[in-house]
Amino acid sequence: MLTNVKKFFGYENKEDRNINEYVPPMALTYGGIYASFGAMNLSAAYRSIELISDGIAMLPIQIKKLNSKGKNNYLINHYLNLLFDNDNKQMSKYLLIKQLIQSVLVRGNGFAYVERAKDGTPINLQFLDSSDVVINYDKYNGTLNYTCSQISALPIPPSNMIHLRKNSYDGINGISVLTFAKRSLDLASNVENSASDFYGKGGNVSGILKVNTNLNKEQREQILSTWNQSFTNSNTSIAVLQGNMEFQKLSLNAEETQMLQTRQYNVGDIARFFGVNPVLLGQKDSSSYTTLEMVQTDFLIHSLMPYISMIEEEFKLKLNPDKNVKIEFDVNYLLKTTKQTEASYYSTLVSSGIMTVNEVRKELGLSELEGGDKLTMAFTDVNQNTIADASKSVNEVNSYNEEKNLI
Repeated sequence: MLTNVKKFFGYENKEDRNINEYVPPMALTYGGIYASFGAMNLSAAYRSIELISDGIAMLPIQIKKLNSKGKNNYLINHYLNLLFDNDNKQMSKYLLIKQLIQSVLVRGNGFAYVERAKDGTPINLQFLDSSDVVINYDKYNGTLNYTCSQISALPIPPSNMIHLRKNSYDGINGISVLTFAKRSLDLASNVENSASDFYGKGGNVSGILKVNTNLNKEQREQILSTWNQSFTNSNTSIAVLQGNMEFQKLSLNAEETQMLQTRQYNVGDIARFFGVNPVLLGQKDSSSYTTLEMVQTDFLIHSLMPYISMIEEEFKLKLNPDKNVKIEFDVNYLLKTTKQTEASYYSTLVSSGIMTVNEVRKELGLSELEGGDKLTMAFTDVNQNTIADASKSVNEVNSYNEEKNLI
């Protein structure tokens, strides 16, 4: 408000900028990643990236193998478990996955170098900043390799480089979500700047102080000084205007610009780019779900599963050639409900013959019980309750059922 008044009275001084004013930087360090457009200064973008990266990083990784009975066995001593639980590496499994997902979201590409033993077995995964990796792709010859000076002067083959990318035009070079959301992020950033500027001036608006008579320089400076003392920064003192003076407003206030509504809209707009339900960003009026379980299920299916599938397939391709071995994230961790609901869920599965008692106990982290591998269904005749024994082969189960029918 004071700028135009100073110009009107012919009073000029050097521009005074408040160094504490909110100005999004062009490059902001974020977990070793440089986010363009100051996106991480915006709460909606920051929280969306945190929700997705943390949501995946905290999931347990399970190594399973399909046995002859058609059942998945957990491979506790498999070398892949040792790879993710290696205590000698510089970065934990949680931080590795979190950094990879952040890099994909912010930079478009996530890289990790696969260190191997002499026999080719993976022994460590080293996270690489995407700015340190050069993708060498010849689309005409179909050749691909990577260059990273901190790893080797020689080209790195694709088999030794975990390369995650979600959005891409050629399937090789990833594109950040921030690139597509640039306009929305710029709009949100401008609104935040306007809010900071408005409230930094105590909610005062810019304008011109009109005087119907001619003033000399001394009079102009005196009026300007008095006005400055009343309306500098957050000062909200009352100014007294004489009969021949009039204040004409030039800028719009927060209500006229619908600043609050625009900020709320920006949250939903940014959430759409990241595929996150706005209710998880604090907009409780933006959801039609009635329970937290429904929100969590929506978050898992629409927000996390595309990234989880991307990581599982890349790990499977680069870390393990055995088709019978699966590398999976345990998504049940996100679907935990109340104890009463969980008890009812498992009770229904056991009584319907879908899961055995020992399978349920294993998911709950409990030890197995003798005789707990039998699938049962509730019948009037107690002798018919057992329908199969999960510990036996298919032929043994069929023979058992035939003998039972002959009795």
